[in-house]
Amino acid sequence: MFNNHVPFNKERHRDLRFTANQPYHFAAKEMLIPIVASEVQIAAREYTIVFPVESGGVPQVLTGVEAGVNAYVAQTGHWVGRYVPAHVRRYPFILVDAPASQQASESGERSYSLHVVPDAPHLNSPSGALLLNEAGEATPALEQVFKALKSLHLDHERTQLLTQQIEEAGLLVAQGIQVKNKDGKVSGLKGFRIVDSRKLAELDAETLGRLHRSGALALAYAQLLSLSNLRDGVLARATKPGAAPAAGAVPAEGGEINFEGVDWAKLFPKN
Repeated sequence: MFNNHVPFNKERHRDLRFTANQPYHFAAKEMLIPIVASEVQIAAREYTIVFPVESGGVPQVLTGVEAGVNAYVAQTGHWVGRYVPAHVRRYPFILVDAPASQQASESGERSYSLHVVPDAPHLNSPSGALLLNEAGEATPALEQVFKALKSLHLDHERTQLLTQQIEEAGLLVAQGIQVKNKDGKVSGLKGFRIVDSRKLAELDAETLGRLHRSGALALAYAQLLSLSNLRDGVLARATKPGAAPAAGAVPAEGGEINFEGVDWAKLFPKN
């Protein structure tokens, strides 16, 4: 999805215009989408959450059972689901840490580099909002994008720490998942980990308390609860991944860079 992102350049990209609401075809091949701690609770109501096999990652939501097919993206480009992950909503923008040589030395405040996917449909409409004004300065539209991306970037790092705590507690085990569609076809999926409920029940009080205080315990329970979506979620109902929404389905709003309903202050309580 972000394979073609490049650093945002004020000269090269001065004429780019941002239009938020676009079809989700750009995510049509994504089978696994990373999520962050702030959205885990709502994501668990909609998706099956898994952890990657590699250490240092973040949880992901399973969005397909066939290679290169996202069952949540209809042929029309609608998102078939009540909630669109923040990783998808931030497209075509992504934030990366600036090189060490560009990091602030006195204030200690971290610097970031904005990257874009310049050929994304979000950036190629003449009616979109300019990202830079005539003086080459960021417009309110770009400032809003950067603010949202920075919050997401910080939450991603926090989620990595929570995942590491779950792993260090010995709770993650490799697990394959089988999904049967309405035609009786069974799809086997491997390459991820889930929380072992038996090991979770055997945790000592000290470890349990530590995971509770950090927020890692809530993440572990959300992952376990999300497995029920394999029985009655979009993946279980889909007879043909990528097909148009069923009658009565309400497509999610498309493309906007915002985190409406997310109170970042409450999600990061001060110790």
